[in-house]
Amino acid sequence: MSVPKWKRTTSKTGFIKYLMDLNIRLGKIVGNKPKKYKQNYGDHLIKIGLSALEHAEIGNSIYMTADTPEADYLMRRKCFAAARGEINHLSTAAYIFLEICKTSNEVRTDKILKEEEYIGSMCADISKSLSGVMRSDKKLMRKTG
Repeated sequence: MSVPKWKRTTSKTGFIKYLMDLNIRLGKIVGNKPKKYKQNYGDHLIKIGLSALEHAEIGNSIYMTADTPEADYLMRRKCFAAARGEINHLSTAAYIFLEICKTSNEVRTDKILKEEEYIGSMCADISKSLSGVMRSDKKLMRKTG
């Protein structure tokens, strides 16, 4: 029997999909901003977003069970912590970038506000999801340790 869509909850590991969506949208956002800001701020946003995705994928490739070696658990935790830190930084750096872009006559302020809201909410959701997985992993390791 299937669960109705309105009763479904978001998977704790949906962060990979969210990170891919965020990176795609970041590329579009940066691509449509004034050229004078792209090289410094825009390129940095793209790089940090891709790095967060890379760390999340590496961490997610380590499957957690009661028999997972502690070294693997620590590697997974380190990768997820790095991804979470990068996501938090991405949110801040994107805010700075978009605030600077508001001073340009080439972009609409209302569009930038929507982009800021999207990036901020996605980063918050991804960070919460990563934290949830890290808590779950920690509980699993305590039970087996």
